[in-house]
Amino acid sequence: MYYMHFPDGRTPLEEVAGTLKELKDEGKIRAIGASNLDFEQLQAFNRDGYLDVLQSGILC
Repeated sequence: MYYMHFPDGRTPLEEVAGTLKELKDEGKIRAIGASNLDFEQLQAFNRDGYLDVLQSGILC
């Protein structure tokens, strides 16, 4: 699994998601995960449904 913990703020999330999808399609990674995304970022990242795992923020 390739897991994006935080967006870098420079690269569009749609571009990141597309690149990860290409890697998954090529068999280089099995799953795509992400965390620490707000609602708008989640919509951008998962617009085409590439996300396999999402961890939302947890307050302790």
